Amino acid sequence: MKKSLFLPGQGEATRFAALMLISFILMFMDLRLPFMATVRGYLATAIYPLQKAVDFPGRLISDTSSRYQSRTRLQTENQNLYTENQQLRRQLLKYEALVAENSRLLQLLQSAPQADREIVVGRLLGIDMTPYQQKVTIDRGSRNGIKVGTPFGDGNGMMGQITRVYYYHSEGLLLSDPTHATPVRVLRNGIRSVAIGTGYTDKLNLLYLPANSDVVVGDMLVTSGLGQRFPADYPVAKVTDVDQSGEEIFATVNAVPLANLDKSTEVLLFVETESSRNPDTEITPAEIIDPEITTTATSTVTSTVDVDPAAAQTGGTEQ
Repeated sequence: MKKSLFLPGQGEATRFAALMLISFILMFMDLRLPFMATVRGYLATAIYPLQKAVDFPGRLISDTSSRYQSRTRLQTENQNLYTENQQLRRQLLKYEALVAENSRLLQLLQSAPQADREIVVGRLLGIDMTPYQQKVTIDRGSRNGIKVGTPFGDGNGMMGQITRVYYYHSEGLLLSDPTHATPVRVLRNGIRSVAIGTGYTDKLNLLYLPANSDVVVGDMLVTSGLGQRFPADYPVAKVTDVDQSGEEIFATVNAVPLANLDKSTEVLLFVETESSRNPDTEITPAEIIDPEITTTATSTVTSTVDVDPAAAQTGGTEQ
């Protein structure tokens, strides 16, 4: 005979009330009792194999499809990549003089370029995209050095930051989540603002911009580095709409994220290293010009040389 959780004769309303009571008790325990975080961690680790199993068919289909691509398409892609690589190599040769100049400017300002963070490549295991909550699950966890607050992005721009970390995987909040705020600045003139998610992957709102701010459609927004949560000068969004009319004190500015928040399947996690956590780390001109770390110096050049003093002063005035 099949056993039931409830006693015989109990009505549907009684069963529903009992289940609701149990649900509220569990939610209260998860919110108020510290040890529930440990329990949740064990449960998340326990179901990790199931997540991998669910992801396996899609990965198998993707791998099988990629193996049977036409030879012509592969040759075309290879040629395009080769051409792009040659162009990038030529551009890289031009950066040596710029790197040397950047090093001299840094010495004059008595500052040192910020060390790059370690890049960890991860794959999305799951997504939760609703107007009220937008988060993703990534197959990298504490065993890979991931911590709460670790920012992540794709090849186009910043995507969000990690909010929960487990041993095998972690959960991240996207820039478009209504509760997420990202410190940004306008690349053209240095004006700072805060980009707030709207619940939609193609729209961010900029806060605290005076009505007379020098912001126009097409302006590039990059991370400002304030708060030391996101690495400075990483692309975030592009301004799509500016409304400075009316009698409002602040302008209404919207932007579209550069990252493919709803399409990317692989992400880059910016894990802090000892050098990136130490603000006193010094980098000599010889180290900057070293070809092995030219990419590191190039990102520093963008943040130090491209912004002229007048624009930087304008940005500070706006705040």
